[in-house]
Amino acid sequence: FCDELGQYAGKLLADLGADVVKVEPPGGTAARRVGPFVKGIPGPNRSLNFWYYNTNKRSVVLDLDAADGRDAFLRLARGADIVIEDREPGWMAERGLDCAAIGTPALIFCSITPFGQDGPWAGYRSSDMVGLALGGPMMMNGYAQAAAPGAPPIRGHGDQGYHTACHYAVHGILAALLHRDATGEGQAIDCSMHEALSCTVEVGMPYWLYVQRDVIRQTGRHAAAHPTERWLYRAKDGRDIIIFGAGRDNALRLRGFRDDAGAPFGRAERNGNLLRLVVHLALRSLGPVLDAGLLRPVAPEVVEGRILAAELEAGLREAADDFGVD
Repeated sequence: FCDELGQYAGKLLADLGADVVKVEPPGGTAARRVGPFVKGIPGPNRSLNFWYYNTNKRSVVLDLDAADGRDAFLRLARGADIVIEDREPGWMAERGLDCAAIGTPALIFCSITPFGQDGPWAGYRSSDMVGLALGGPMMMNGYAQAAAPGAPPIRGHGDQGYHTACHYAVHGILAALLHRDATGEGQAIDCSMHEALSCTVEVGMPYWLYVQRDVIRQTGRHAAAHPTERWLYRAKDGRDIIIFGAGRDNALRLRGFRDDAGAPFGRAERNGNLLRLVVHLALRSLGPVLDAGLLRPVAPEVVEGRILAAELEAGLREAADDFGVD
């Protein structure tokens, strides 16, 4: 019983082979009113967005505010392995439709909400954009402040906030299925979009938890705790290309790591060979491109400052010298 927030979780399970029944209220869910629409004409059966998120599902219309609708839902839920819902906390319980009311010991009941079932924000409403902003991913996306002072963070498109919440929900459901297979016990899963997003910020969370340091946005590449080498270049044909560098910044940082025995990372035989291979492959693939002069800097208005292709080559050559690569 899901709208925009939770409908992707059912699709993921359906695509994996589960028999998923979508329960909709009379008139359909609000997701049917989300475009784009077939030939640009709105209608409950014309939303391409709704079609995508509900492929591979069967459907039934039930009015859960009416007694007969609630009875039908309980019969359906008591014969199911999993129930997924994304209503505000307390909505299902108020209608006698929560996990306790269904009363099936082996049932896995997953609730997906913006901020969880309890806590100071539990009653707040949200959206995909609000979730991405409060959860942290937006803070890490956009233009570097040095290049575009005052530029706001950028929201990733494609309902990434809703998707992330549903990914975590499905992980929880699959873990609960394994637990049920071993014990026969079902579980109630409380999936908070906010918590899911706050754990999906790459290096942002560990940097803050371990050293209380925020990462910075960088144009055209991952956020980091300090500026890293640029990735974005423009080829002579006018097309942009992203090159994940093995340049001097990353190479020098790798040299500071140590293996389990306490030896410097670059001097440990196994790790040293791996790094030599990375640098060797980078030089083999990029060397001819650089030598032929096929790359030139992206214009300053595209990324911060002026980038010279020679910087990348210099970084690779320096890394090669550091680790004894021909």
